[in-house]
Amino acid sequence: MSTPDANPGHLVRRRTAGLSVLAFVLIGSYELARTAGESLFLAEFQEAGLPWVWLAVAVAAALAVAVVQRYNTKIPLLRLLGAASLVATALLLLLLLGMQAGLQSATFLLYVWKDVYVVVLVELFWSHANLTFDLKSARRTYWFFCMMGSLGGAAGNLLTGELAGHFGTAATLWALPVLLIGTAAGCFWAQPGQTPLPLPRPQVRAGPAPSGPARGFFRRHPDVVLLIGLVASVQLALTLLDYHYNGVLRTQFPDTDERTRVVGWVYSAINLGAFVLQASTGPILLLLDVSGTLLLNPAILGVTLFSFLLAPHFALLAAAKVLSKALDYSLFRAAKELFYIPLAEEARLLGKPLVDMLTYRVAKAGASLLLLGLGALAITTWALPISLACTVVWLVLAVVAGRRHRRRVSSEV
Repeated sequence: MSTPDANPGHLVRRRTAGLSVLAFVLIGSYELARTAGESLFLAEFQEAGLPWVWLAVAVAAALAVAVVQRYNTKIPLLRLLGAASLVATALLLLLLLGMQAGLQSATFLLYVWKDVYVVVLVELFWSHANLTFDLKSARRTYWFFCMMGSLGGAAGNLLTGELAGHFGTAATLWALPVLLIGTAAGCFWAQPGQTPLPLPRPQVRAGPAPSGPARGFFRRHPDVVLLIGLVASVQLALTLLDYHYNGVLRTQFPDTDERTRVVGWVYSAINLGAFVLQASTGPILLLLDVSGTLLLNPAILGVTLFSFLLAPHFALLAAAKVLSKALDYSLFRAAKELFYIPLAEEARLLGKPLVDMLTYRVAKAGASLLLLGLGALAITTWALPISLACTVVWLVLAVVAGRRHRRRVSSEV
């Protein structure tokens, strides 16, 4: 008789359950950090400080990518995720103590911290999943990981709003070290046998390419270049949207704790919307495949932004944010991760951090420079029309990416 661990079906179910719990905690902790961190930042620096903090995030993300690429081919990814959680906890405790001491820079750095720590942990989560599941298994399970993340995010946002109402926004952040230490403990506990890698890790040397300069790597893997362009257009569109949204939000809700509650409601709507979409991800992927699914977000966002430009009300702007983020966290995320799976192992291990960690933040830095330029010219009202133009570029690149994925899968079959 086979032992439970020798049963492939039992092992897959156990891996799926463990990663689902991890997704719930990861996104829940981030939503708590984001809701409180953004509200405190707006109180200290207003929306005029956003371009500067986004530039700082890009620099910190570049350093984080260098560290991850140094160790992700040497240390099992789940163990690396646990170590990253402990490092994030130590940095957070220093920032919380700095905020209690009245250091204004601590609030600025908290914003940087929450943007970088989550992208590192989530990137390691999906990298581990992509090496653990094949394309067929991923189509059956990835939607469930996204759903659990959305439930965790909704819980984190609602909890933040309630805690802020009773204890103040800053006090809610003290729940984060507990969640991060729990994440690390779970990763280290699971590593010996709960979620092992199914195959030996490929031998890939650290650096942009094992046998040539960076341009050689990109020449060998044009799909990585395409994804960089796709993610850059996504981030430019959403960052410009976020800038305008935060300005309107601060004007509509000047009280910090009240604004925290509203931010929690908006992000809860995002998480619950993503949950509903994720519940439909399996059927949608079967109906539209990766190629069609990649088109949904830019198409819907483009229509919503155009509607806001015609009738500028906060409700429409909030709806644009909710729809874009909900689609990004559900269908777009699942389709993008499925796009990675047929790629070469070198592209996944070395290219994926460049796309999902560095490009997101560098593109946000580019949007920040653009916003600073618009501010210097006193034409920040152009932010939303430019966001709409970036959405059109996003749509075109999504068409190209979908066609390339369809051809790659067809050729392998």
